[in-house]
Amino acid sequence: MKKYLFFIVASTISLLSSAQQGVQNFDFELWTNVSGVDAPNGWVVSVPGAKESADVQNGSYSLKLETQSVPFLGNMSGFAIIGTLQGTTIVQGEPWSGGKPNILNGYYKYNILSGDTGVIIVNFTRWTGDSTKVIGATTHFIDGSQTNWNCFSLPISWDVTDPNTPDSVTVFLAASANNIQGMNNYGTQAVGSTLQADNLCFDCGCSTTKVNELNKNNIQVFYQNRTLNIVSASNENYQVEIYNITGQKVKYSNTKKQIYLSDLPDGS
Repeated sequence: MKKYLFFIVASTISLLSSAQQGVQNFDFELWTNVSGVDAPNGWVVSVPGAKESADVQNGSYSLKLETQSVPFLGNMSGFAIIGTLQGTTIVQGEPWSGGKPNILNGYYKYNILSGDTGVIIVNFTRWTGDSTKVIGATTHFIDGSQTNWNCFSLPISWDVTDPNTPDSVTVFLAASANNIQGMNNYGTQAVGSTLQADNLCFDCGCSTTKVNELNKNNIQVFYQNRTLNIVSASNENYQVEIYNITGQKVKYSNTKKQIYLSDLPDGS
């Protein structure tokens, strides 16, 4: 498998975090004002260069990253990360207990200017007792322009010689890859390059219908006492998939119209 090193943000650009423990907010719906700037919950983002956007694939907000000119620093990439920073070095990911997913799914649109390259990186790691080992990873480089929301599926490559499961995950998105240590050959930071992301998840595919869209399809969902009751105006067959906040599928049914969630742990 390809081996990806931890990344170092090659700048002293300001970093803003409204992070809370655990992988969350993959749909970028939750934002918190920190020191007068809005930041997505659970993520560390660059300031400037990262902001919420009402241009969405689904929901109310998406994440927009933009490479900008920063006084005294030059052109700097907009980026966002789920992980832990020590200065400008990304030293570890967030706790992960979801096994070994196969694919990172999500939606993006972008306008990467000529000579520049955007990037999405995922690292799954495990603490070995004296160091952190990358046992699963994917890197996706982005160029050109995509003006409409497009679903992506990025396969995770796993170290087949390591039977252990990861205990941490890092997810990194940047409008310009050149800001990342070891990626200086991937273009230059072009002011105005943008990358927007929405509704990331692991192993959820590209056609999942969200609860708030179901009424459009003559299907209504009611939630009470940890139970989902599904009412359909037609006799069409349908399937229900329920995902937790990390994008893992936790329930599935293609027959039941009442799904009990009491067996799921709090926070799912």
